[in-house]
Amino acid sequence: MNKYQFLKRINKFKDAIAITVLLSVCYFLYCLPSVIKGISVNIPAVITSAYGVLLTYFLGRKIASKKYGIISALILSSCLEFVFAANYSAFDMLFAVCAVSAVYAGLYTLFCSYGHRRFFWWSAYIFAGCAFVLKGLPGLLIPVLGILISYIPSGKIKNLLNPLYFIPGVLLFLAVLFLKQPLDTGFHIQLYSKFLIAFLLGFIPWVFSFLAQIFVYLKKRAKDTRMYFEKFSELQPIKQFMLVNTVFLFVILCLSFFFKTLSGTYLLPAMFPASMLVGKFWFDYIFKDENERAVNMSTLILNFILVAAAGLILLFYEFVININSKIPVIAVIIMMLYALITSMVIFKDKKLLHFLSVISFSVLLSIILMKFLQF
Repeated sequence: MNKYQFLKRINKFKDAIAITVLLSVCYFLYCLPSVIKGISVNIPAVITSAYGVLLTYFLGRKIASKKYGIISALILSSCLEFVFAANYSAFDMLFAVCAVSAVYAGLYTLFCSYGHRRFFWWSAYIFAGCAFVLKGLPGLLIPVLGILISYIPSGKIKNLLNPLYFIPGVLLFLAVLFLKQPLDTGFHIQLYSKFLIAFLLGFIPWVFSFLAQIFVYLKKRAKDTRMYFEKFSELQPIKQFMLVNTVFLFVILCLSFFFKTLSGTYLLPAMFPASMLVGKFWFDYIFKDENERAVNMSTLILNFILVAAAGLILLFYEFVININSKIPVIAVIIMMLYALITSMVIFKDKKLLHFLSVISFSVLLSIILMKFLQF
């Protein structure tokens, strides 16, 4: 067997390797902390969160490439909000996965073959029904408005009322409702600014990359926004996917504004399109040598904040709060090591190592924070 045949065979297993990596990350983030603590694992939350991570991978893989898919999936799986929900909130995680699955099933009809569209539309109605059962009206608004408004740039709104998709879809939606009555949804009145702060904090450590991406877009491509909508069908699939994800995220942020809720109803679903957007940002950085200045600056800003936070933690640990635990000290060591390592890889221009360093830091920080909360 020559080396080309060997590489060809290895290529067949790339999906299996990627899935193994992602499931391993899910295990270390969502299962291992509970196992170490001696608590039974939150099985429903773990399963649904792993499904959400794999959904992100396969979407990215189908739209662009396996590399983009795995980068986006790793970003989602390592968000603090996602990690906490996977460990402590099975209900919110299940709702987020159902709502996002409904939206992405509907949006994927823009990219799949004609013969497969009906299956994805029917899936969208089923998942929308599940989201409605779980959260009531907000659970229905995210899929409906997420699909409807994200579909506008494509100029194919009329497809939403195609009898082949609409009539069976509505019947499937109603069938889900008959399985269980909608749960009462209590709206907790909160200021919208609190939601934005919770979203940004929950998206650590990728929040600065997210903000850097917005800055780069406003600086370089804001003038092309109208063209993206007018010539949607002429764009590459990955650009179409970025546009519909941007609209999807905007819809979620607007819904949270109108309902003024801080719960996982809107917080967790927002992590999915945000991860897809930041995944493209990092993909271009690693494999296309784009966004270097923005990504590097976002990491250096995070490093500065972490060093300052480490100093404050040590100060409070030593002189203000008497805690009989070494967890804060361990957290400080991890934060300082991360700042040092990422500064070095930026200086050496090791882009893939830069990305893996952020992933590793997120994993360690999540475990430390969960141990501290349990303490």
